[in-house]
Amino acid sequence: MKEIKFLRQSLIRWYLANHRDLPWRKTTNPYHIWVSEVMLQQTQVATVLPYYRRFLKRFPSLERLARADLQDVLKVWEGLGYYARARNLHRAAGFILNDHQGVIPDRWEDFRKLPGVGDYIAAAVLSIAFEKPYAVVDGNVKRVLARLLLEEAPVNKSTSIKIFKEAADRLLTPRDPGTFNQALMELGAMVCKPQQPLCSTCPIQNLCLAYETGRVDEYPKKLKKSPTPQFNISVGVVFKNSSVLITRRKPEGLLGGLWEFPGGKLEAGESVAEALARELHEELGIVLQRHRPLIRVRHQYADRSVLLDVHRVTVWQGQPVGRQGQPLAWARPEELDDYPMPAADVPIVSALQLPPVYLITPPKIADQSGFLRALERSLAAGIRLVQLRLFDIDDATLLEIGRAACALCHAAQARVLLNGGPETAAAIGADGVHLNSRALYLQQQRPIAATQLLAASCHTPQDLAQAAALGADFALLSPVLPTRSHPDADPLGWERFASWVDDARLPVFALGGMHPDLLETAWRHGAQGIAGIRGLWADEPAG
Repeated sequence: MKEIKFLRQSLIRWYLANHRDLPWRKTTNPYHIWVSEVMLQQTQVATVLPYYRRFLKRFPSLERLARADLQDVLKVWEGLGYYARARNLHRAAGFILNDHQGVIPDRWEDFRKLPGVGDYIAAAVLSIAFEKPYAVVDGNVKRVLARLLLEEAPVNKSTSIKIFKEAADRLLTPRDPGTFNQALMELGAMVCKPQQPLCSTCPIQNLCLAYETGRVDEYPKKLKKSPTPQFNISVGVVFKNSSVLITRRKPEGLLGGLWEFPGGKLEAGESVAEALARELHEELGIVLQRHRPLIRVRHQYADRSVLLDVHRVTVWQGQPVGRQGQPLAWARPEELDDYPMPAADVPIVSALQLPPVYLITPPKIADQSGFLRALERSLAAGIRLVQLRLFDIDDATLLEIGRAACALCHAAQARVLLNGGPETAAAIGADGVHLNSRALYLQQQRPIAATQLLAASCHTPQDLAQAAALGADFALLSPVLPTRSHPDADPLGWERFASWVDDARLPVFALGGMHPDLLETAWRHGAQGIAGIRGLWADEPAG
């Protein structure tokens, strides 16, 4: 008993002095605490933080959540995954509003009955918000207990939860259960980590049997997981005039209620084109006639890995109907942001909102008027996306030329990104920022608002991953082919380009040796399109 009392005191004292400053720890509002715990299930804190703030800004009270349209809730949740959590939270809010007069119940029997509320959520919310004596058991807690007690039960075996729950119950202090629960979870997250635990800083080190016996790395015990299934999926973006067709999934299931582009898994021996034709006919009753590659998206869900081979369907016959009872909607690409979609479909939306050609202006300007005339001719030739490079000029000239260039682009309904800082981009009226490969790694978070465009120059798979992590809207990958400007650079070639793009989580333009005749080739290798200077700039010969 003395050891348990010492453990409680040591752990709580450590927590009060060392815990992370998180918004849900600054409130006693049970609704806010509940939202945080639902979001934190199987999701890292860093990922949850912006979603938590955005969700509570949109739905600041349980009543606002209960009265909201489910599609609005799913849209705010978009990208966080495990959408059943959002659906259940929305349903539970409705039950509380109707059956509990809008007051979150503080009795286990009542709270546990709510949709989506399991033992963990019930214990966490009731102990932290209401100081009820219920022990929480999550992955962090199980790891701490396994090492502390040399527990042999596998942490990923469903029947082991009873063992860890009994151990947590024995340790729980009835005087301050919420703080103790948070302390135990925080210890697992910050000190007793899965790899390279910080045992020297652990406040209960002298009570840990794994540390005492030198067996920390042997715990916790885990059962071997089955390999994650992988699926190749053919997806069609069906166009009618300037709108595309989307379908809504059934309300139940992992991605229930979300909108997506039609398509399905390739059957044995099928090509992507054959699967696309079959799926469009089975789902919509239409006959595929003409299509071209748009983008390839690889995405890892919790229970499976998917590779979406997405094609732009421009010619088809028939009248689309939801042959499986699914609702249909036509939307312009710029309207797709209003529809909640699975994470794997989000890069498709980005690709649809981007043109196939990205013009990069020459870095040096010998003649200001000549530069602007060439830009105007490039826009007249159909360019709708421009990277503006204004190097080696003074600030006043940069602002003058930049504002004039942005005005020309906007008059042609083209978007322009400045290769430079966000402040300068805002000053000239640019639509976003393009980061070079060095600036890409200087950012800790997305440097501009989500309403603006963010692009990045990439040369390695690591660069592409960093761009995606920052929330870039698209990337350039270079050099694909030999170029006159970088004759010593080792070109990727189309096959290596395609393999790197397969693993990217955003649209990627091919750069290096590009000209319009290579657009089809770029599409076949997974590119959004092509980018270039000489091959696209009106005053330069193709090369």
